[in-house]
Formats: sequence, C-alpha cells, structure tokens
Amino acid sequence: MQLRKLLEEGKLEDSAELRKFIDSDSDEEIADELVNVRLKNFEDLRKLATDAGMKHEYVLHYQEESTIVHGHWPALRRYYLEMCREPLHRLHLQPNFALPPLNPQLLDRAFLLFTEAYDLWIKKWGLRDQGTPLVDRYFECCDTVPEVGGTPEEATDSQSRRAQ
Repeated sequence: MQLRKLLEEGKLEDSAELRKFIDSDSDEEIADELVNVRLKNFEDLRKLATDAGMKHEYVLHYQEESTIVHGHWPALRRYYLEMCREPLHRLHLQPNFALPPLNPQLLDRAFLLFTEAYDLWIKKWGLRDQGTPLVDRYFECCDTVPEVGGTPEEATDSQSRRAQ
C-alpha cells in the first residue's frame, strides 16, 4: 500500500518489476502507523494561539505543562528521577518509581477548563444545560464529607443543626 502511494506520487521510478511486486501485496509488512503525517495545526501551537488571540491562555495553561508532557530534562529530574543515596556514587540520578504527587490546583484548573468548554458547547449548539445541576449536587455532597473522626450520621446532624 505504501509503495503504491510512493509510486503514484512520483517518488519511486516506475518499472514492471516494481508493479508486479506491489500487486503481490508484498508491502503489507510496512505498517500504516509508520507513515509520516504532518498535522499543520499542531506544528506551531504558540503561533496558532497568537493568531487566534489566545496567547494568554496558551502561556497560562499549555506552556507550563509542555515540558512535562514532552519529557524534557527539568520535568524528568523533578518528577521521575532521584539522587542515588550511595555516597560513593557521587549523587548521580536514578529512576524514582514512586508516583509523582498530585497537585490539587490541577484539578481546579481542569474543572475550570471543562466548565468553560461545556458552556461554549451549550451556547454553540443551543442545548439545554443538564450538567450544571449535577455538578452543583456533586459539590453539595462534597461539602457533607464528615469531619476527621466523625461518622456520616454526625455530618448530617451537624448540617441540619446549621440549617436551623
């Protein structure tokens, strides 16, 4: 399939032998997943954001996480490597197999981005908002989490006392 495409694009010299080889489906071992694909919208995301008037959002939400997503050395050092504890090893870095800590601010940011996208979706398609009541109910349930050492019954009792 790939050889046929290269032949059609004029990147390979046409010959009867090559046509016979292509027709025999012998190039099936070349996986389609290995084809070079250019996604122009993602080649320069910063330029795309600037052109769309969203440079502030790019810097705030994407640029900071870009080094982590792409596995640059600062992110590897910070989240996935630790210094060797053997003093004779001169503090070289070694893999740290513990999970990196979860930053609770990321949950807030993700939820904010979700709600903004959801609102845009609702407005664009003129849909009825069915998600906001569910989210409100979820956060109401989060507020009913019992205090440390308490039971769920004590939490509902204390809330009913506060409501009175």
